[in-house]
Amino acid sequence: MSDAMSGLSKIEVDEKVIYVIDYAGCNETEMMALVQKARVTMLENEKDSPFLILSSHENSYLTPAFMRYVEKQTKESIHRIGKIAFTGLDPVKKIIVKGYSLMFRRNFKVFKTREEAIAYLINAKTSDQDSDVKPTLHD
Repeated sequence: MSDAMSGLSKIEVDEKVIYVIDYAGCNETEMMALVQKARVTMLENEKDSPFLILSSHENSYLTPAFMRYVEKQTKESIHRIGKIAFTGLDPVKKIIVKGYSLMFRRNFKVFKTREEAIAYLINAKTSDQDSDVKPTLHD
């Protein structure tokens, strides 16, 4: 599944489904619509499996309104999220993601490359539900 206009795609790696949300070039309204589309798509297609999400933020902005929207959407589906990996984050976006992680008592991971993020997502031995809840930035 891929929809270039929406920035949402689904890939399968080692029999695991990863939803890739690419916010590149999206404005705030488009980013919010993409979050909603991803959430609905995952809920419809992944009835039993936890969601594995790769969130790419190159050439995008994490505005306060967008983050409030994401917070609301995440609260409604956090119980279904297996792991989230982020790419394309500058230092300011990393700090925002650190706060987002703490809010949900998770340890969402940040990676430099898509390949590193995918390797983390498909590795059954990794988790973003670490007991110490200290967000880690993988550089």
